[in-house]
Amino acid sequence: MKSRKSIRNLSLLTLTVSLLSQSMPAAAVYGTAPDVGQTDAGGGRWMAGEYHVHTYESDDAQRSLQTVLDNAFEQYGMDWIALADHLRMSGRDDEGNPVPGGPIPFSKGMALYQVPKIKQLQDANKYKDKIIFSGFEWDMPTYDHIGIGILADSPDQSLKAASEFEYLFTNRDESLFDPADVAVWKATYSRAYTTSQDARTGLSWIKGNFPKNSYALLNHPSRKTNSGGTVYKISDIRDFNNIAPETFFGMEGMPGNQMEPDRGGLNLTTPKNRTYGGADYMIAKVGGVWDALLGEGRRFWNFSNSDYHFDISDDNKYSSGYKPGEYSKNYTWVNGSDMQAVLEGMRSGKSFSVFGDLINALDYHIDANGTRKEMGEELSVKEGDPLMLTIRFKSPDKNNNGDPVQVDHVDLIAGDVTGYAAPGTPEYAKDTNDSTQVLQRFTSSDWTQDAEGYNVITYNLGAAGKNQYFRLRGTNLGTDVAGETSNGEPLIDPKTDIADNATRFAEINKRNYSDLWFYSNPIFVNVEPYSDQQAVNDTVAALDLGDMSGVTADIELPAQGQHGAAVQWESMNPSVVAIANNKGIVTRPAAGQPDAKVTLKATVSRGTTSEVKTFEVTVKALAYTDAQAVALAKNALTLGDTSSVENDLKLPAAGAQGTVITWKSSNPVYMDDNGKMVFHPDKDTDLTLTATIKRGNAVDVKIFSVTLKGDASITPLQLSWTMKTSDGNPYASGAWTNQNVTASVYANVYVPGSTVSLELSTDGGAYLAYNSQSKVEVTSEGEHTLQFRAKDSLGHTAELPLAVSIDRTAPVITLKGSPSIIMLVGTPYNEQGAEAADHVGIAGEIAITGTVDTKTIGTYTLHYNATDLAGNAAAEVTRTVNVVAPQGNSNHHGSGGGSSTPTNTSNNSTNGNNTNQGTEASSSQVAVTTAQGAEGGIKDVLQFKIPSGAVKEDGKIQAVLLPSAQIPSFGSLKAVSQAVELTSTTGRTFTKPVEIKMFYKADSIAPGSKPAVYYYNETQKRWIYLGGTVNPDGSITVNVKHFTKFAVLEYKPAVFPDLSGHWAAPYTERLTGMNVIQGFEDGKFRPEQTVTRAQFAKMIAEAMGLQATAASTSFADDNQIPSWAKGSIAAAVQAGLINGYEENGRLLFKADQTITRAEMAVMMSRALSANGYKGGEANAISFKDASHIPDWAQASVKASAVSGILNGYEDQTFRPSAGATRAESSAMIYKLLEALNI
Repeated sequence: MKSRKSIRNLSLLTLTVSLLSQSMPAAAVYGTAPDVGQTDAGGGRWMAGEYHVHTYESDDAQRSLQTVLDNAFEQYGMDWIALADHLRMSGRDDEGNPVPGGPIPFSKGMALYQVPKIKQLQDANKYKDKIIFSGFEWDMPTYDHIGIGILADSPDQSLKAASEFEYLFTNRDESLFDPADVAVWKATYSRAYTTSQDARTGLSWIKGNFPKNSYALLNHPSRKTNSGGTVYKISDIRDFNNIAPETFFGMEGMPGNQMEPDRGGLNLTTPKNRTYGGADYMIAKVGGVWDALLGEGRRFWNFSNSDYHFDISDDNKYSSGYKPGEYSKNYTWVNGSDMQAVLEGMRSGKSFSVFGDLINALDYHIDANGTRKEMGEELSVKEGDPLMLTIRFKSPDKNNNGDPVQVDHVDLIAGDVTGYAAPGTPEYAKDTNDSTQVLQRFTSSDWTQDAEGYNVITYNLGAAGKNQYFRLRGTNLGTDVAGETSNGEPLIDPKTDIADNATRFAEINKRNYSDLWFYSNPIFVNVEPYSDQQAVNDTVAALDLGDMSGVTADIELPAQGQHGAAVQWESMNPSVVAIANNKGIVTRPAAGQPDAKVTLKATVSRGTTSEVKTFEVTVKALAYTDAQAVALAKNALTLGDTSSVENDLKLPAAGAQGTVITWKSSNPVYMDDNGKMVFHPDKDTDLTLTATIKRGNAVDVKIFSVTLKGDASITPLQLSWTMKTSDGNPYASGAWTNQNVTASVYANVYVPGSTVSLELSTDGGAYLAYNSQSKVEVTSEGEHTLQFRAKDSLGHTAELPLAVSIDRTAPVITLKGSPSIIMLVGTPYNEQGAEAADHVGIAGEIAITGTVDTKTIGTYTLHYNATDLAGNAAAEVTRTVNVVAPQGNSNHHGSGGGSSTPTNTSNNSTNGNNTNQGTEASSSQVAVTTAQGAEGGIKDVLQFKIPSGAVKEDGKIQAVLLPSAQIPSFGSLKAVSQAVELTSTTGRTFTKPVEIKMFYKADSIAPGSKPAVYYYNETQKRWIYLGGTVNPDGSITVNVKHFTKFAVLEYKPAVFPDLSGHWAAPYTERLTGMNVIQGFEDGKFRPEQTVTRAQFAKMIAEAMGLQATAASTSFADDNQIPSWAKGSIAAAVQAGLINGYEENGRLLFKADQTITRAEMAVMMSRALSANGYKGGEANAISFKDASHIPDWAQASVKASAVSGILNGYEDQTFRPSAGATRAESSAMIYKLLEALNI
């Protein structure tokens, strides 16, 4: 609730102390309870505590605040305490010291001493997790005491409320209060502290201002005060509860002061003003005041307190009460950890009270139709509903007196609920409930003990017929103990008046611990009238036997229906289903007989009303025995025609009569145990399928013969190879070379798991064992044969002939005609040519370079060069041409001559790497503009198209047909076009792709090979594969973004069946052409296989043209780096692309670890930087998981993304820790080459 405006901030002190309330800070939570019972998922648990304890600030008490709290929490294990010092003038502080200046109102003493001391103790880590609240005990005008607690919105407001209450409803002098506060209070309320009506006004004030945040509970309700106050009558209690039902909701029915001679301090002689077993007559009397209140349906509860002032007085003359928690306790179910939660638990009624630790746990509930209600709750049922009571309780081994504890009996007390009595009527003053009785008494013979140690009682309350309440009472006494009980009822407690103080104290304690009781709060049952016809109709509607279509066991037949209705059963065929003891006793037909149909008739009745409902039941015949079932299943099992099987066979897993069938293939290589055709054989193949049929312990087998039809088109075993020259370039079998050649062969098997043996015969020699993929190097000159053969474990064979031709002898050039010629100026020059001798043939024509200017006198030198098919260059031969003047005219310039470039001399060979065989060097030049681009070329050699916007400025494009001497070596590659160099005055690169179309000699392409455009990389000093689209007119088209030297070369493409139609095929095609990445022995590329760090490092090193530089690396795990990758990794390290991982002072490479996208980004970013790439910021990409990218990779990921090499996924994430497949890696390296114009 919101604080009232009349409650102002205290001027007494700055309140840093916490009083507990619903909205108070965490510092106000003083405790939690020990586990004395069950808890629930919502955090609720039982907590022990009380609300009636005094300290020195009550003038009749003799103990300090800290002593009281130490006793309660540290000695007797309480979870919460609500203090209740008298709301009177207080002459002492919390430690018993006189208050300076004389007595003060207790509300002021509370603020000055009690609350600050509690905070001080808790700040010193006292009473951790305990709940402490400062309430007070009010001298109710004309009556006795009421324990009051006000929990306002904040601690200072709670104190202010106590101060205002003391001013308004006690006779304190006005001068004792803050004048400013008094002025506000007077403006709103009048003081009322004299009459019984003033008592009611005080309760109204609490209810009006703190309806949910307060309590006002009767203390020792049957005691007459020394000041002459009247004993509470039931009409008073009804008035108070009517005024404030949420505040005035209970009484101290088990009063404190149990150590007084008159037990509980109720010292009148009238029986109604005494205690019975320590309990106030109001609750101890069955059918008394409490039962009268409960019989109205009032939520009015019983509690127990110590009313502690002292146990033994300081002068050892008097005894008063036990310490808090020593003898009496309340166990309250609390959902929370502050005093507001305790208050709500008390108000709920889910609470029980006990003397002498007779019990320390109680679970008490009533169930009806799936609904359960506990203490303080109301169970709503319909008339006739069955009610089932469950009681679970525990006792400790010993109590605080050191006595063993044992409950003798538990009484179930019930009474009728008739509704609230009207004020002014005789019923309003009636303090008995004539319907209340002990409904059942339970002893140890009636309870069992469960696994948790609870004593468990279950009791059928029968059919609900009227509104009632049910409460429990238990004791350690027998039903008839002299002076204590009579027929189970407690007798009046006599006064213990022994003269000797010590003896009297001991006798009182003995008396109390021999007479122990507990009382629970009630459960209310609210019964809605329900007619016989309604109950019968509900039962008929709800009555269901479940699935009766295949009954194999006896049928449970309910005898009880809804709301007290009964069900009687009758079978129309007792020989199959007989009715006995609420069961349908089933006799099943014999195995093989038809199932039996039976009608069951249910007659539902309550009172004189009845209805009939029938159920149709099908009783299944007995099943076959396991052996019979297996035999039936075996006879029924068939696979059809298995004489020529081409596809999978459907093998049943289940047979007749619930049998299970498992299968075994005699040749799982071709057909597995599930009938799946794993591989088609190349010829008809026989096998058997064995069926094992089983049910229970019975087993049998059935064997089927199967013939798998062969497929002659299958090649079960193939040999694949790679051949390279010593410079690392691919080598075509049989081609001439001047380098050593290394060959490596591996087998592709059709059936995985089959093993292959390989053999090799060299130059017609004997076959020797050969290890797959091992390298065979041919170093000697001449023509050599390598004959490989293979055989797999299934008997298939394959052969592979390879040839190596090595020639290191250079050709010899012989000039035709004289090596030195003299001619007259102006005379035309006729080249006589030259011849080249070589036993393997000349590559192309003899290249003649140099110019003879026949119009100018001088000496001219012509150079003759040739290279044979093996790549051996002939020694250069020269011819000198002297152009001279006729005699007598040395300055003559002839008119018929001119500059002459001799044509190349043919050696009648069409093979070789030089196809620049024109009659003269050729070139072309065109102008290019930014707006229009340009087109040009050299006829029958090359065409190019430059789109608009491809150049940054206007300029010229030049195409030059390269002379043979200026063509970089093709190595082992074969040229099928002329080599051309393209240059531009606008720069080397373009902003848009430029289309180049080159013509080649299509008839010179060997079978199995293809043409491809290559360009010469001046930095890497090698020809690099570009690929291209082959056109029908003998040309090939490719798009480029930079100019250099271009040629069409012949290459043997790698064909991977698992890349057909794959998205990565355009990327892998170029990389395999560049030998950056290869396939596997089985002829597959495996695009979805992940890539290791070693594999990716080798790929990027190959792509960048890095030369392997070392046989080992400096990494600590160098011995774990595969030999095939070490050189590349060393080169990548030297180039600055790889650093490795620093772990425990060691630098590791982790070759076999799957590379992550973050690591790839770093390598590619370094490759960009190493090649001078300048990226921009305009197209920066933002990834949703950018925060997951490691700091060391952030800049690299950004650079790789901006350059277009690395993209995110469709969900805009980068996934830095994810691995990459071979397909993804190929695409990334392809884009790296594009970014670097490689």
